Amino acid sequence: MRFREGRSWGWVAILVLAAVVPVAEAAAQEGTGRPPRGQGMSRSEMEQQVRFMFGRRMMQELDLSQEEFEALQELQRPFQERRRALGQRERATRLRIAAYLQDGGREGEADELLAELASIRADELSVFQDELEAVSGILDPDQQLRFVVLRDQLNQRIQRARWQAQGTRGGPPPGGIDASPHLW
Repeated sequence: MRFREGRSWGWVAILVLAAVVPVAEAAAQEGTGRPPRGQGMSRSEMEQQVRFMFGRRMMQELDLSQEEFEALQELQRPFQERRRALGQRERATRLRIAAYLQDGGREGEADELLAELASIRADELSVFQDELEAVSGILDPDQQLRFVVLRDQLNQRIQRARWQAQGTRGGPPPGGIDASPHLW
């Protein structure tokens, strides 16, 4: 089954599935059931809290047992690595594009940059398709769709939190958060 998807998922799966279970277990051991809230939280504490809440919500909305959730988390690790590598390629390419646009570049460089962007998008699509095929052993199609939607919501929430944490005045860039360069 082929999907058309041009969006980078990058850090979303990394942030969510790499730490949700350990965070939940640590919070439960503290007796609170969740990480601490408060104004003075560091960026990592805020991200940890978001991951924890997302994990709980995902388990609930997808009606997953702890065992299914852990299997899903384990299954995600290779895809997280692929997304991380794609994110690094994309950041490097965007830096090259910014330098090209600011200072100009050598002949043919624009073609190279466009080809690299197209390659990155194709690789993102491949990761997305491979991941959906892999999770089909754990999640039914309805759960897969809900998983993708939940992950997209987390991505948007993390982007908003990063903009706010950076103290960006006036909010996200024109066109919304999705118009900003992909951070993951």
